[in-house]
Amino acid sequence: MTTADDQAQHAETGEVQLARDLGLFDATMIGLGAMIGAGIFVLTGLAFQAAGPGAIVTFGLNGVVSLFTALSYAELASAIPEAGGGYSFVRRAMPRWAGFLAGWMLWFAYTVACALYARGFASYSLEVLHRYVPDVHHIMLTLGQRPAEAVLVLFIVGSFVGLNYAGAKVTGVAENVITVAKIVVLAIFIYFGLQVVAEDPTTSIAAFKPMFPNGFWAVITAMGLTFIAFEGYDLIATVSEEIKDPERNIPKAIFISLGGAVLIYLLIIFVSLGAIRIPDQEGWRFLGEHGETAVVQAAASFMPFVGVVLIVTGGLLSTMSALNATVLASSRVAFSMGRDGMLPKIMGSIHATRQTPHVAVVVTGVVLLVVAISFPIEQVGSAASLMFLLSFAMTNAAAWILRIKEPNLKRRFKAPFFPIPQLLGVVTCLVLAVSQFWLYPEAWGIAAVWVAVGLTGFFFVLKRAPVEERALPVPVMSGPKGVGRVLVPVANPASFGPLYNLAKPLAEAREGQVTLLSVQVVPDQTPLSIGGLAAPFRIQAFRKLVSDMQQAGKDVAGVVHVAHRISAGILSAARQPGVSLVLMGWKATPKEARRATNTVLGATMDNVMRRIPVNVAVVRIQGDFTKIDRILLPSAGGPHARYAAQLARDLQQVHGCEVITLGIVRPGASDHDRGRAMGFLEVTAAEARGLECTAKLIEATDVVQGILDEAAGGYDLLMVGANRDDVLKNLGFGNIPEQIAQRSPCSVMMVRRG
Repeated sequence: MTTADDQAQHAETGEVQLARDLGLFDATMIGLGAMIGAGIFVLTGLAFQAAGPGAIVTFGLNGVVSLFTALSYAELASAIPEAGGGYSFVRRAMPRWAGFLAGWMLWFAYTVACALYARGFASYSLEVLHRYVPDVHHIMLTLGQRPAEAVLVLFIVGSFVGLNYAGAKVTGVAENVITVAKIVVLAIFIYFGLQVVAEDPTTSIAAFKPMFPNGFWAVITAMGLTFIAFEGYDLIATVSEEIKDPERNIPKAIFISLGGAVLIYLLIIFVSLGAIRIPDQEGWRFLGEHGETAVVQAAASFMPFVGVVLIVTGGLLSTMSALNATVLASSRVAFSMGRDGMLPKIMGSIHATRQTPHVAVVVTGVVLLVVAISFPIEQVGSAASLMFLLSFAMTNAAAWILRIKEPNLKRRFKAPFFPIPQLLGVVTCLVLAVSQFWLYPEAWGIAAVWVAVGLTGFFFVLKRAPVEERALPVPVMSGPKGVGRVLVPVANPASFGPLYNLAKPLAEAREGQVTLLSVQVVPDQTPLSIGGLAAPFRIQAFRKLVSDMQQAGKDVAGVVHVAHRISAGILSAARQPGVSLVLMGWKATPKEARRATNTVLGATMDNVMRRIPVNVAVVRIQGDFTKIDRILLPSAGGPHARYAAQLARDLQQVHGCEVITLGIVRPGASDHDRGRAMGFLEVTAAEARGLECTAKLIEATDVVQGILDEAAGGYDLLMVGANRDDVLKNLGFGNIPEQIAQRSPCSVMMVRRG
């Protein structure tokens, strides 16, 4: 949750972001909870019906196909940790119409998945009534099977749409508990099934013969039908703005959740068929006949009474929790598209008091009800899988395109063997999508109508609307030149002088120039294409500032980026060709204020640090830098400290300053430890060719205090590299640099190599 201080700060800066409250376990539970449960409960029988015993091959191959897409999602989410998932990735990589199509299909895919889970809830509810409340079951069936299911669908969909409309949500802790409970239920099911298999393995093995009674092509078509069971790891990417250390935790969570889901799926398929004993009938036919309640029928054949109760309860919980999660996801995709101008603006509106995307929720609920009530569950499942397959194919293509289009984009995780996984992801998803035509051609009909309606609306209505990009450069004056430019965001033109004095020698050393950046923030409802007209006086003042500096003989350029957020404007400018370093000023804030807003350097700067693709230096200024006499450079090795040494060398060449490299050892340290610390200093200096420095080794029980004590000895600038262990995970700046910057008696430059 955001605090009042969050809201105040965001209102002041224009920054809108979500709090990063979810750790690796939470993120893994999101993916695992979405995959384990409703899909396996509802689709097991349908898989047996289509592929026979080959259903186990179906789920295994789906795991392989999902791995290709998971690699793309992990890479893209680690580089672009923004809400929206596949929609955001495709929108960035491809033309606007392709971004719209990806979001349009993804919205429908989540919505149709909701319909599948709603139908699953109805089936399990009738099964519960049949087994434990037969009188009520009889009354329900007087309406007819389909009308009875429709009543239950209407009830459950209305309940969760109402909750999302009102703003109620299940907490992360509750979701974790439900997911763990579902896994425990399935583990009990697997345990009893494996016991039966162990008692009579011959009969169990015979149940899988012949493996492909309907031919191997039936396995392929069943893969498309059941592919939705593997949808879930992508949800991790859709909530990436709420995950701590997204560059590391998102890839880990994706692969852990997918691997765990595949293992559990294969075990459930194996024991469902291997442990069931049906006289005079093949087990796979029996399970196929019972469709979405096949797992309950399997449990009834080899588990005690309490086990059946657990499975039925697990099925109800799974369908309910999956329905809630997908209603949330589908409505947020629609809301995001509305906010970006990809859907009518009303879809991107927020309720004045409930603070929920109420229009997107209601529209999603209406589409969900129409699909859930109008089509058989087989067609619903096939249509959902089809939409996910098509959208995942586009995501794989986006990963391929962005590797070529943005090679310098910082990717904490990179899929190996490029471009093979991306191409295989595109091809396999499209092959499975095409296979659905032979199994359920109605699903392709539904998809074709949906895509046709969307593209028609886009090209005749939405295409004429202003393009909503993240940030938009505005022509101000002659453009910047050189490939070694130092970009300096200017928040307050009256006080940026020290930053320019610091940036000038760094730009000259790179044969570039200082480029001043002004980010003009406009409201979300203002199209960026006309944003330059929204702040003419501020832009004119910035133009005059740069012009005056140029007339004074200073080699500077100025650029303006219009954006809905300050961080978006800085990131947009940093990604322009030729930028080698971004130099930003920072005003230290008290620890209590940072804790209250859940930030380290401030909301805007934190957001920039997580995504910036180039070298960056953050400076706490306590002087004007017109003259630098002494620089202190602590180092314990690592690429960031070595880059700091290179910047110190560039400043030394202009100011002729003395540079002291500093190592810290414990009091009474051994000769080995002293030699190791001195070795770090020598390597740091050696890689900054031309740097003239003096190595100094001091003893201190506290590293931070030792550096601060030395800095008090008359230094003008303290330069410190990011920690190698990235203690402050989101930023790459460890707690040592940040503590030093807060308490240093002289100016501090925190450096991170991009």
